[in-house]
Amino acid sequence: QLAVTEPHLLGVRAFSAGAVIAAAAVNERPTLFSTLCLANPFVDVFGAMSDPTLPLTEHERDEWGDLGTIAEYCPFTNHIGNSLPS
Repeated sequence: QLAVTEPHLLGVRAFSAGAVIAAAAVNERPTLFSTLCLANPFVDVFGAMSDPTLPLTEHERDEWGDLGTIAEYCPFTNHIGNSLPS
């Protein structure tokens, strides 16, 4: 509670896999941000890691975690609807 900024002044911008953490943060606390800008976002981690025919799926398993862990943080599967920032 440092009061460094206010939600209407705070935005998030992320690119590619960085969108996972940015979108997960916005899903978790949508009222904390006013804007979310994702460039080439990789937000369906669960969908991608569930498909063993995609390249690097097994190779990336150590980085993203098992499917149970992914389901907990994946922005696409945890999308909460219209309460997200613009």
